[in-house]
Amino acid sequence: MVRKIASASLLPSFALGAFAGCGNSLADDARLSLIGTWEWVESSGGIAGEARRPTGDEPPFTVEFRADGSALFRTGDTINQTRRYQVGTEESIYHGREMPALYLEDDAVPRIIQITEDGGGLTLSENVFDGFSQTYRRLPPS
Repeated sequence: MVRKIASASLLPSFALGAFAGCGNSLADDARLSLIGTWEWVESSGGIAGEARRPTGDEPPFTVEFRADGSALFRTGDTINQTRRYQVGTEESIYHGREMPALYLEDDAVPRIIQITEDGGGLTLSENVFDGFSQTYRRLPPS
């Protein structure tokens, strides 16, 4: 399967396997909508289909997608990890059609991107059977 990656001068290239470099408005739109800070709300899926939500006793987990192609993963105010990302398209196992997909550096499993109509909610679903989905809410700019 050939994955289509949105071309963007702001995104430095990194090895993601055999991708075809071509413009794709579906991916471009998703990439632009993804930029911002998102707070984790829930994870669900896996073989058992379990769901996990924040307990309220732990600091919030956030991910900030930047226009330069970097993603900062934080717990509270502490940056745990910085990774490169790109947005392309994948045929979704959930919908049976091309959908925007997130490719994180050093991660073999693409995640299907679904952003709510109002732009305030994000779901990232591993595009594999028995995979996990993470749901986030957009935080206002600081």
